Amino acid sequence: LVAAVPVLVWSLLLLLAGAIAALPVLGRLSPGLAWPSATGLLLLDAILAGSWTTLSSAVRYLLLPALALGVPLSLAVARLLHPALIEAWRQESVLWARLRGLSATQALLGLALPRALVLTATRAGRQAGLLIGASIIVEMICAIPVLVALLTTAVRNGDRPVILGCVYNGDHLPPVLLPDAAGVSIIKDPSGNFIA
Repeated sequence: LVAAVPVLVWSLLLLLAGAIAALPVLGRLSPGLAWPSATGLLLLDAILAGSWTTLSSAVRYLLLPALALGVPLSLAVARLLHPALIEAWRQESVLWARLRGLSATQALLGLALPRALVLTATRAGRQAGLLIGASIIVEMICAIPVLVALLTTAVRNGDRPVILGCVYNGDHLPPVLLPDAAGVSIIKDPSGNFIA
């Protein structure tokens, strides 16, 4: 049921729950704390600077956005992992290992799970594009301008590859406009064939 809820609604519900539970909702760091800027990554900078109050504040601010992005994705991966694990468990090699005296836990963790994870990882790769698109929504709601700033700059500059990288969900590749030697735009599909 949670996976069917759009990321926007899920994020708003988490923000409401976070406000009720007194978790920070907007921003990246508590007011009054200095951001130690060595690498540009807040958590890493806080660890390198030894600023544990900054680190704990940054983790508290990341809790709700991480839940908003992680819960729907983890449910989608679990839906993919379950049938793959059942299929791997029914393979003859797992049955023979069980007959030779391997415990169910050892057979599951040592034989079936690695095989199921390979299949799941290849299928779950499609979720990466959805995760990037969802992170833009969560960043807008939680006032964390990372990908939003990148996308805004790319739209302003007309940088199509960056725009596609930010919003592409993996379903299909759009055709690419390429200027030929005469300056006339020709359309090339993802497989490299010229359309017009």
